[in-house]
Amino acid sequence: MCARRVWPWALRAVFCALVPLTLVTPAASTPAQSRELTRSAGIAPAPARVPNHGCPAKPKYRDTGFGENFLCGHAPNKVFIAQAGDVVWAGGRDDTIKAQNTEPNQIHGVASDTAYVDAVDCPVYGIRATNIIPQCPPSRAGANSSDPSNSHAGKPGSPTPIIPASPVDGPFSCSPNPPNPGISGDGWIGWSSEQTGPCYYLIPPDVHCTETDGQYIVNAQAPQMAAVNANQGVVDWQFVAWSMVIYREDTATQPATWNVIEQTPFYWSKPTDLFDVPLSAVAPNNWRLFSAAKDSSPAFSTQAGTFQMPSPGTYTFNFSYEWYGAPSAAARLKPLPQASYLEFVSGYHLNARYGATVVPVYPDLPDLSYDPAACTFS
Repeated sequence: MCARRVWPWALRAVFCALVPLTLVTPAASTPAQSRELTRSAGIAPAPARVPNHGCPAKPKYRDTGFGENFLCGHAPNKVFIAQAGDVVWAGGRDDTIKAQNTEPNQIHGVASDTAYVDAVDCPVYGIRATNIIPQCPPSRAGANSSDPSNSHAGKPGSPTPIIPASPVDGPFSCSPNPPNPGISGDGWIGWSSEQTGPCYYLIPPDVHCTETDGQYIVNAQAPQMAAVNANQGVVDWQFVAWSMVIYREDTATQPATWNVIEQTPFYWSKPTDLFDVPLSAVAPNNWRLFSAAKDSSPAFSTQAGTFQMPSPGTYTFNFSYEWYGAPSAAARLKPLPQASYLEFVSGYHLNARYGATVVPVYPDLPDLSYDPAACTFS
């Protein structure tokens, strides 16, 4: 069983961090281990990269919808109008970028462009400093070599596997530092695979199982993911992605095994970190499909989908997360670290009603609120 830490958060939940997506050889089963999760060749990895920097197939110069928009174009003398959370890629000479909306924007241009910005937009990439209005303070173009976000709680040592042939819990959790009480209050959790490694923050999704008119329905919310706070004092933006995997228990043999029956596509977004913008400006992710034709409009923000299970039985749910690495965006900035993680839905985030029940994935784990769990349709 994994080492537990009780988080002093509004939800009063307990979560265990996960190590990178490296599946280990199945351990020998014991009588108490009546269920195992086995690796399946059907689990698709995240795409190697996000296409085209998020830019839509056609040039776009003005925000046209709610949430994050990607404004991109290479024609000269164009005017970009960015709203809160938009990303701008201006490739034409003498373009004008209007981004004074009080909330963060990531802005890329060429030397002759002019950008009207808020302090939270700094640094602005590629544009001559004298053409940034007001000018970004020089200190915001650099990164402090000490990153206080890399603060970890927990004991070093080898993590303890709880499910054979699956990712394992541990070993390090992250405490928000510098203090930002709203992060934990909003349900964000942080974890790291290494004691001195970066901290990754997310809000785990909720999954609901319901039997309706003889149909076995699973409703899933989308997770929320944040960029790694790689550079203190600078708003980091990072491409992230996730996919949901649904397993069904096969009891034909003992110990029982789990087979993948469905995996959603991977969806991507480009959020900010949680430490260098006001929490009021941390908007829900806008999840898009990996298709340039779809990039111009958000796919969804919170509802992952409704899925019909093929028959009665026991099902568990896994989310595969990807943080895409990127080189330093400017001199003296740190690169963005890459990570691939798996997380099985805990009993705290799994709800069953109207003909379904919640059961532990591992029968000898007594605490359904915090341990990997499954839905059983009878």
